Amino acid sequence: MTKPKSKIDEYIGWRIRESRLSLHLSQELLAKALGVSFQQVQNYEKGTNGISAVRLFDVCRILNAPLESMFPPTGSKSLSHSMTRSELINGTSAYDSNSDLRSSDEGNGWANSQNEHSHGVRRQD
Repeated sequence: MTKPKSKIDEYIGWRIRESRLSLHLSQELLAKALGVSFQQVQNYEKGTNGISAVRLFDVCRILNAPLESMFPPTGSKSLSHSMTRSELINGTSAYDSNSDLRSSDEGNGWANSQNEHSHGVRRQD
């Protein structure tokens, strides 16, 4: 069974491609900097393969792009998707980019720690 593409993976891939092209950087050069094949970069950009948090952080560092720029704006309706309990258990649904992390103490703490961490990261010009 083939796993369907996630809207969030497609969005992140589009943002990676847009950032890469703005620097006139080829997929091959980005791939070399990441230590992956250019086909893997293609798959990230098409949203065929999801990208890990660590790899996305590396992409942002290489492209000199803020991590938050890779995600849709808060409240983006086009990526909204409610997951059923069954979908959560079975992992059969695309990631819900609009889930409200701040609705729980744990999610709120995580979101705050990520915000604090992102402010401590300096872009290299």
